[in-house]
Amino acid sequence: MQIPDVEVFSTIAESGSLSAAARRLGVAPMTVSRRLASLEGELGVRLFHRTTRSVSLTAEGETFLPFATTLLEASEGARVSLKSNAGAASGVLKVTAPTVFGQAVIMPLIPALLAEHPALRVDLTLSDSIVDIVGLGIDVAVRIATPRDSALIARPLAPNP
Repeated sequence: MQIPDVEVFSTIAESGSLSAAARRLGVAPMTVSRRLASLEGELGVRLFHRTTRSVSLTAEGETFLPFATTLLEASEGARVSLKSNAGAASGVLKVTAPTVFGQAVIMPLIPALLAEHPALRVDLTLSDSIVDIVGLGIDVAVRIATPRDSALIARPLAPNP
């Protein structure tokens, strides 16, 4: 994964040198130099005063630093949020099934599903009539028949002699 230019900028500002930033990021010093040059080229300003021994923020770098910090914090917050929700279902799951089958098989499964995924809601429609699965935004349709619409993805759940 490529290190974002903003992260390179922020790390240089914190560490005080390109080589120290490279060590912290676990990349070659040339990579840090190129990422910084890319960011400065994109912004059209120099962000650091450079000498052979140190770097210091320019006025533009001082202006940009709080924005860079905010971007990195937002990025990390998004990653944490998505990782904590990874594998956890959320939102509304729209399900339709035939009445008797839904009452006997589907409904008893719902409490355990909701206990395992508290951010999930189930909208269950039990009906023996033909419904427009796509038009109603149904996520899962259990049918005891061969599907008529070949555009739908169907999987057999059990044999029906």
